[in-house]
Amino acid sequence: MSEFEIEEGIPIPGRKAGITVETPWPWPDMDVDQSVFVPAKKGENASNIRERVTPHQYGRKSDKKFKTRWMKHNGKFGIRVWRVA
Repeated sequence: MSEFEIEEGIPIPGRKAGITVETPWPWPDMDVDQSVFVPAKKGENASNIRERVTPHQYGRKSDKKFKTRWMKHNGKFGIRVWRVA
């Protein structure tokens, strides 16, 4: 016997209905043309920090668009994330 319960009559939700977009980052609070700088941790490069920060994954789930650029801000390297749509 399986540990899973077989059920009937459960409607299939729309594609995005079951997706949660919880994030520790400020992406939900950002308006178009706003940006935030995220400093790199020691030894982190642009690719590593983009994987950690994931604005594009959040954007796909929430229909928002973000752009990122590796840059220096106040003497620290990191990425700046802009909300563009």
